[in-house]
Amino acid sequence: MALRKCELFNTVPPSALEEIARQCRQKAFETRSSIYLQGDSGSQLYVVASGRVRLLRVCRDERELTIAYHGPGALIGDELLVDGAFRLQARAAERVSLIALPLQVLQAAMNEFPALGAALLRAALVREQACQHRMEALLSRPVESRVANFLVDAVEQHGVPEARGHLVAVKYTHLEIACYVGSTRETVTLVLGDLKRRGIIEIDHRRVVVCDADQLRALA
Repeated sequence: MALRKCELFNTVPPSALEEIARQCRQKAFETRSSIYLQGDSGSQLYVVASGRVRLLRVCRDERELTIAYHGPGALIGDELLVDGAFRLQARAAERVSLIALPLQVLQAAMNEFPALGAALLRAALVREQACQHRMEALLSRPVESRVANFLVDAVEQHGVPEARGHLVAVKYTHLEIACYVGSTRETVTLVLGDLKRRGIIEIDHRRVVVCDADQLRALA
């Protein structure tokens, strides 16, 4: 059962979780397709079953700022519980499979199992703190530091040890990195080129290989 991948539901007894699952349905989204739009009202949240989802904010000038990437087990769209609308846009970073969880079903489960509501609150607070740290970094750090920090996080989440160092197994375009660090594609290309010349990273078929993790962390 895909819902078991979401740690939040560890507080729900197996029989009750099976009943919740029966009221859900699975959806698939192709790469770069929108799952929901910023400002839309909604009646269902989603649990990521497979693939990666990109959460982003669309600014007034139509620029996009990536807030986070979420993989299997993540619950997205939980702001519906408070606002009744999505504060961010969700887009498939790659082909994804999602479990559509009706809002009313989740609310009923929270009423029956208070520990689930407490777990959701804790998760929301952790995300809010992470978002605040990201905003502070965007305002106070130079682009090189922000790119280095992105790569450090990418290695922690997707790094695969190999002879040259650590290969970031997920492909990120320069534009995707730019949207995450709050810069332009051209500037990110220059920063990555400089890191490559200094022997800190290599680029291998659009995948980054971190050759000197210590120096990269120092820049971050």
